[in-house]
Amino acid sequence: MSSFSLFFTGRLSFMQTVLIIGLLLILTALYQASQSPISLVTFVIALAMGAVLNGLHFGFSRSFRELILERKTLAVRAIIWMLALVLVLFGWLQNTADSLQGEALYGFIRPVGVYSLLGAFLFGVGMQLGIGCTSGTLNRAGQLQVLSIPTLFMMIVGGTVAVWSQELWQAWPAVAPWAFQHSVHWLVAIAVQLLLLLVIYRSLLIFERTSNGQVQTLLQLKKRGDSAYWHPWLLAGLSLATLNALLFWVSGSPWSISSIFPYWGVHLIELLKLPVDWQFWDYVMENPNHLASEAINHTVSLTTWGVLFGALFVTLWQTSGQSNAKQNRSVKSVSHWRAWLVSSVAGFIMGLGAVMASGCNIGAFFSGIASGSLHGWVWLPAALIGNWAGLYLKRFLSL
Repeated sequence: MSSFSLFFTGRLSFMQTVLIIGLLLILTALYQASQSPISLVTFVIALAMGAVLNGLHFGFSRSFRELILERKTLAVRAIIWMLALVLVLFGWLQNTADSLQGEALYGFIRPVGVYSLLGAFLFGVGMQLGIGCTSGTLNRAGQLQVLSIPTLFMMIVGGTVAVWSQELWQAWPAVAPWAFQHSVHWLVAIAVQLLLLLVIYRSLLIFERTSNGQVQTLLQLKKRGDSAYWHPWLLAGLSLATLNALLFWVSGSPWSISSIFPYWGVHLIELLKLPVDWQFWDYVMENPNHLASEAINHTVSLTTWGVLFGALFVTLWQTSGQSNAKQNRSVKSVSHWRAWLVSSVAGFIMGLGAVMASGCNIGAFFSGIASGSLHGWVWLPAALIGNWAGLYLKRFLSL
């Protein structure tokens, strides 16, 4: 019987009961610390995101890797479905609703420049050199994979270095922020982007069929036995789209991860009293309120920790009923210095690239396209080239 069946029938193990009680205590403490229902709901949404990533084994880096190396499009097609749903949900929210706090909903609409293309490329390289993207790293941290530690730490370092050098790369050529709904009615803007996704989707089907002679099934409406077939990755994509839209409505901001790296980096510099004049950085001058806010009320901090703890909860839940041997095998530990070095370098590259590109696969690609922003669309080809380069480099270095 599955863990979910056990939950509904009440037949829980002792450890699973402890996990549920512990989670409820964490949520209670969070609410008392923030005294904000918005913060609590934001954290719960992020918990669900982490649970989806881990429980349904969904990841962006794996999707791109299978596309490039095996010419399989199943995971990427799930991402296309995810983008189609989130486009509709965001479009409706941006143009017909306010946030739960009564504020207008704009989404992420960012400039497109040489630095954003280079940043997306660098991020793509890091995705394949390391153990995954930003959300993937948080997911693997929740899976207790040791290599996620240097990757996540170096993402913070890379993001901090990016904002330290912001004055240099922001001087490169760029065009102003632009979104589809800025030029046409928002319904037309959604229709145009859905058409683009349809063209990409059909192209992926042709590509896979031509390359492999067949196409893996993602969705089968014709019933197999008693029910239709939905691939877990499709369910994951649709769930993440819905959760991202819910987060957008509740907090007023779409899902983002990489924007927290400079925030944490600056606070680490201050905490460790490092000899760095961070007070005079352009980033600090431009974001005084952002840096002054407490982590408990900072949306991106809450969602980032929520994703990690959501993935961790699934890991502990799944291993709570297993034998000690199986539990020990579920904790991934790698001691080889080369693996730690590569993971660290990949994390640094991703942190640097994500800040330069105004986001990673979550903030720029997922939430950017959801917001109708051009920068989300141009992130994809630049990052795909970076993924290809990262895979080539990995093979060249025999990693």
